[in-house]
Amino acid sequence: MATATARSISISPEELFDHERQRIQTLRAQVVVHHPFWATLLLPTQVALAPEIPTFAATDCVSRIWINPFWTYHLSLKQFGYILIHEVGHIVFLTAARRLTRDHHRWNDATDYAINAIIEELTDKDGRKLYERPEIEIPDLGLVLRPLYNEAFTHLVAEEIY
Repeated sequence: MATATARSISISPEELFDHERQRIQTLRAQVVVHHPFWATLLLPTQVALAPEIPTFAATDCVSRIWINPFWTYHLSLKQFGYILIHEVGHIVFLTAARRLTRDHHRWNDATDYAINAIIEELTDKDGRKLYERPEIEIPDLGLVLRPLYNEAFTHLVAEEIY
């Protein structure tokens, strides 16, 4: 998949990787300034570029986040921040450990709803949203991203949503 998406980007893979690494650093700095709590969770987390993953991002739910730079390149910085904080949410809320015997797919959806409801409420000191839900579709790349969000799940934990 990364090969197909690489053809649609007008810069070299090396430039793309440098660009996305810089954006990750910018987002880390932004989190330090605006949300020290989230910064304490994000800063020790290893964030690696992984063009082989078939999604925007993934996590081991412990200490690592993988980002597909060929996909995140198409996101604004606010959308990319949403993705990064979402993955941190899986780590901080121990979503893998809390799954227990629950259906994997259904549990992942429940945790996504819960995490995304929290991200929707993150603002800077002036009340402006820091992140933007990345609802995008790029048909020529086969990319579709519509994060799970439902206002009815605001302030519910994943177990209640499940």
